[in-house]
Amino acid sequence: MTISAFQIHVVSAVLYFTQLGDELWGKDRDNAKGMRKRASVLRRCGLPATSLGPRWWQQGEIEMQVDVLEIHGPWDCGFVLDRHSTHSTLTGHDAHGHPTFETDYTEAGRALYELKSHDDYGQVPALAKALYTHIIPRLPKIHVVVPMAPSKKRSRQPVSHVAAYLARMLKVPAQKKFLVKAAGSRSLKDLASREEKDAALAGRLSLAHDLDGGGPFNVLLVDDLYETGASLDAACQVLRECEKIQHIYVAALTWRRPR
Repeated sequence: MTISAFQIHVVSAVLYFTQLGDELWGKDRDNAKGMRKRASVLRRCGLPATSLGPRWWQQGEIEMQVDVLEIHGPWDCGFVLDRHSTHSTLTGHDAHGHPTFETDYTEAGRALYELKSHDDYGQVPALAKALYTHIIPRLPKIHVVVPMAPSKKRSRQPVSHVAAYLARMLKVPAQKKFLVKAAGSRSLKDLASREEKDAALAGRLSLAHDLDGGGPFNVLLVDDLYETGASLDAACQVLRECEKIQHIYVAALTWRRPR
């Protein structure tokens, strides 16, 4: 069953304002302990705790629930936080002919969706903290964080913000404009096959400058959505050209099965 955002907020409101809510929260209704209780109840009901709002994620009071998966490719080691969604139903097509879906997201998927589709940058701390908590301990020491080169021009780049926040937590540099993508590239989301994506990426990625310092460096490449792995493969091929880079590790926010 697909749960709408409206249904999530209705259930959350019922839990907050009714006698059941009083019994559950008591004096903890408006503090961090109460929010963690409410998150637990929502999850047991099959609802995402992200409906509690970004303020609690920013403060780190509620830990994002994830199911980490190891991913393999031309990098030395890589992981993704969770699936992007648990269920998705085709509902039609938009004015541009793109398919539209009604989707049940994981907590990481919902946070990423709100960040990218609604410019909700309040989701950045939660996503970065999830990477720090669930993926960083699985990796050797990281010296530099590099976000995946953006494919869409925006005034603010979601992945760059997540990478920068994570780098601050690690106390290492974030090289936000180190890996760049040439303008005019086709959007990968409009391409169905891995072959088409590889062709669209061929020669499009490059390094804008050298890394400061002598190296050798362990680089963490941060991406938002892992699907076929075409972007990460192409990025790693370019990063290997930098003699100061010793190892490349990958951390992606969500994954989705190739269409």
